[in-house]
Amino acid sequence: MHCYICGKAIIIKRTIKTLFNIKPLFRCKNCTRRYQIYPFRQVIPKENGEFFLYSLFTENNDFDWLAFNDEVAKWFNKIINKCKSNDFIFWLDKIDLKTLEILDNVGNNIYILTKEILII
Repeated sequence: MHCYICGKAIIIKRTIKTLFNIKPLFRCKNCTRRYQIYPFRQVIPKENGEFFLYSLFTENNDFDWLAFNDEVAKWFNKIINKCKSNDFIFWLDKIDLKTLEILDNVGNNIYILTKEILII
């Protein structure tokens, strides 16, 4: 396997106990330490509910989303257990105020996962 951020080969040491355990890794140890995720949550009121904006980073970056599959999967599981049947979940690379204006009349609550925070 190769790291989705730096492209280096990921070598996994295996023993007899872990020989058939398959857990895919998407980042090498150096990139995992260097690019820590600091989840940030913003709540913005809308006409019929609220926008819940979750971002993985506070600054803009060009990482591939696949490098953070584990964190995104944990977020989705948490949100799916929390949301109701008329709520929407979006996974967007970038978010701006125009997108929020378009989504204002859709559903009650809207959960959005993005790479960077929305600056208002």
